[in-house]
Amino acid sequence: MNIKLPYGTSAENDQLNLQPGFLSVDVERKAIRLFDGVTQGGFEVVGVLAMPKLGLNWSTGSPVANQFPMSGAIHNGSKWIGFNPDNSLYTSTDGVNWTKLFTPPEATAFREIALNGNIWIAVGNSGMAYRSVGGTSWSKITDTDITGTLFTVTYGNGYYWVGVWGSPYGILRSTDGINWSRVASYDTANPSGTVGCITAADNFVFVGCAGNIAHMSSNNGASWTALTHNLPTDSSLGSGHILLATRSTAGRWIIGSQRGLSYSDDGYVWVPITLPVGVSRIAKLHYVKTNWIITYYGPSGTSDQGGVAVSEDGVNWEVTYGPSLPVSTLYTNNTQAIIATGDPTDGYQAFVSER
Repeated sequence: MNIKLPYGTSAENDQLNLQPGFLSVDVERKAIRLFDGVTQGGFEVVGVLAMPKLGLNWSTGSPVANQFPMSGAIHNGSKWIGFNPDNSLYTSTDGVNWTKLFTPPEATAFREIALNGNIWIAVGNSGMAYRSVGGTSWSKITDTDITGTLFTVTYGNGYYWVGVWGSPYGILRSTDGINWSRVASYDTANPSGTVGCITAADNFVFVGCAGNIAHMSSNNGASWTALTHNLPTDSSLGSGHILLATRSTAGRWIIGSQRGLSYSDDGYVWVPITLPVGVSRIAKLHYVKTNWIITYYGPSGTSDQGGVAVSEDGVNWEVTYGPSLPVSTLYTNNTQAIIATGDPTDGYQAFVSER
């Protein structure tokens, strides 16, 4: 069983009643640490933990019902909640077999879902936004700032963040998911930005937009810096749309358009990533505790082939599944990754990877 304990002073560790010689396994830092009661911080790294990459090995495909796959899904430790192009929310215990949970009256689609604690937020087109405590009963969010195409939602740094694609451009944020406000500083920095992705961690906030535009804040949205060097571009979309962003526990950022990825260790200086041959059009990008996973379309860039690639450092990638039918989705938690291939006519198959 993995035991994770934070770094702390000797006095703080004394409060945990740890004795010299106690070993802790730090999964996020891939380290085995010895508590000696003397070394600053109380722990000394005495070994490197070999963690299997999630997404390396995949189960044999199993046919699933036509409501699968979800366009996106998130896991709270005991259940998945996902959204489907049919304008409904679904729930699942295994990420493969889904039960319809809620269908709102709006005739439009959900685009993203986020979770903090037991509060779920789901957003979509035409200002559609719903909130749930526990994920069973859902209530419409009626704040007047919730308007426009709500393209993405995430949680980080004490806020839910929503990115608006199209007028009225900008970012909305909320501490409770009920009361929302526009991030005025971002309106000033990028008054016409159609927001495609947001990632927030450790007081940093990254925002990617259409037109190969990106901004970084190091003070949780109080001020913004425009990023201009080595951002990924998308030749199929003209100047490019930055739609993918994530950050590792070690602090490395990866951002992407559908045609490329770049990484940064400070959020400001970016380096292009060379992807394996055949990785043509990126669909999803996730970080899963110890490694990154991407799903992609195949060599021709069309939707008839696809696959999965994984990386521990975000720079060196290996293809672990494909080329095959289009990999239309990716859901992950810290121990499981699920992909789907197929189409509505011939049906879908689910593939599962576990540590």
